[in-house]
Amino acid sequence: MNHYSDEEQRIAQHRRRKFYHLFKDSYFHQLISSERSPSQWMEIRTERQMVEKALLKVKPTYRAVFILRAINELSIKETAEVLSYSESKVKVTYLRAIKKLQTLLQIEWEEWKHESTN
Repeated sequence: MNHYSDEEQRIAQHRRRKFYHLFKDSYFHQLISSERSPSQWMEIRTERQMVEKALLKVKPTYRAVFILRAINELSIKETAEVLSYSESKVKVTYLRAIKKLQTLLQIEWEEWKHESTN
């Protein structure tokens, strides 16, 4: 039995879609397809490692807010309560985390492409 309302399910689905589109060409976008070749699985694994590596490079506050909001799908209010932050601090920190992660992932991706072609 599902204990979430239709509205809560719709919001969660919207959050997941929004999150997957943040990192175009990364493994989040590729999770949609269930039929993959061994080379696609290897690429996904590599990209997942890139994301994990990037997450470890951001400030702990960015990492915490990003994980709670994007991965655990907590609301701004819930995230603020968990971290004892104001809601505005959660919003600002989340946006900064996304920007920093996008930059780091772009760098990681370019380095990986360069290494794989040499």
